[in-house]
Amino acid sequence: MRYLLRTASPYLLGLTLLTSAMLLFAALSDPSVLHAALQQGWGNITGQVVYQGDPLPERKPFPDVKEPACLEKGQLLSEVWVVDPKTRGVRWTVVFLKPAKGQILPVHPALQKPASDFATIDHPTCAFYPHVVTMRVGQKLLALNPMPIAHNVVITGFRNNFNIQLPPGGKHVFDLQPETYRPLPVKCGAHPWMSGYLWMFDHPYFAVTDETGHFTIKNAPAGTWNLVVWHEAIGYLGGAAGRDGKPIEIKAGETTDLGKIELKPTQ
Repeated sequence: MRYLLRTASPYLLGLTLLTSAMLLFAALSDPSVLHAALQQGWGNITGQVVYQGDPLPERKPFPDVKEPACLEKGQLLSEVWVVDPKTRGVRWTVVFLKPAKGQILPVHPALQKPASDFATIDHPTCAFYPHVVTMRVGQKLLALNPMPIAHNVVITGFRNNFNIQLPPGGKHVFDLQPETYRPLPVKCGAHPWMSGYLWMFDHPYFAVTDETGHFTIKNAPAGTWNLVVWHEAIGYLGGAAGRDGKPIEIKAGETTDLGKIELKPTQ
């Protein structure tokens, strides 16, 4: 540093001091930045949520769908248990990291901000899509209705309670209050069979399983953290105690494969 002070131009010296001051300010104003800077590395998490038991559940059609517009793209089927018959993978399962009490979950520098300002919930048919919406605190929820009939989006929570009409071709932006680590039911008052869930997180380390039950969480902080698994039919994996998850170890520069995570329909 002494050599730099003696030889650097005033412009370079000023730039260096300004950069150092900005980094110090960021660390002091947001402790997570400092914690992230002290981390030894980052790793990925993968796994597959599968259905345990026979027979596999069948998706049954809703019996009370009458409007022709709701049936233009085919019969509407239940989204509660969506199980791939080949892999037994369970779709629409939420998997996320949850810091223990007193822990601060560091966030990778590339993930400090959400990739988009909005999370989206759509109505391509008389059903919510995606069935389970995940978003980060600070994002807004964009609801779309491309159908020729009206819907309304009803969100029920402790801090968020909305009942918003969506006319044909309409949209609405919800500015939600932080309500993290809990499922918020989403319904349509005009069509009682329509239901879904909304999850909000204060970090980026969450995923929803795909059609074959697989999920990936990238750039998670190395170390031991709790992993929570939730499905609407059973609640938290492990019952009430599963709300806080089970510890997993994430190694820097590696992918932690959790293998098959089994869901029992009666647990």
